[in-house]
Amino acid sequence: QVFAQQTASTLFGELRPTVYQVRIIDAASGDKAGLGSGFLISADGPVATNYHVIQSLVDEPEKHRLELVNDTDTALEATLIGIDVITDLAIVRLAIGSARHFKLRTQPINNGERIYSMGNPHDLGMTIIEGNYNGRVKSSRFERFLFSGSLNSGMSGGPAFDEHGHLVGVNVAKGGEQLSFL
Repeated sequence: QVFAQQTASTLFGELRPTVYQVRIIDAASGDKAGLGSGFLISADGPVATNYHVIQSLVDEPEKHRLELVNDTDTALEATLIGIDVITDLAIVRLAIGSARHFKLRTQPINNGERIYSMGNPHDLGMTIIEGNYNGRVKSSRFERFLFSGSLNSGMSGGPAFDEHGHLVGVNVAKGGEQLSFL
């Protein structure tokens, strides 16, 4: 248990600069019209999130704008560069890049293996959640993983990763207490 706490704390400190709050802003009022999370996937500035997080921007681009909030609470402008509605993914681009970004895990993940998820639940601030990988969801048409951590609204689009900080999935949905999907 102490190792897990140290791992979560270390991972949060190391990876926090690569995870963003994704905000959809109502152009007329300046109010937040949508919230989620996202993470850097390359050094030149692309950030992955969920399509459902930015859907209002796609549906009504004249009424909304996109901004990402970094670990120093600075709002940064970003542009939408691609969507995949079927798999609920979107890629947005920051004007600036970062040498620090998530790298994909290349080896298979095993049932019961501890994984971590980051995101900004309910606009309360960035958090890290611990849980276990529990295999692929057999009833899902598209590849989804069962995660025993508790994802909440606002964490959609955030990264899920192993103890080495290698990406294993993207936060997608909550199925109930301690039942979430990547």
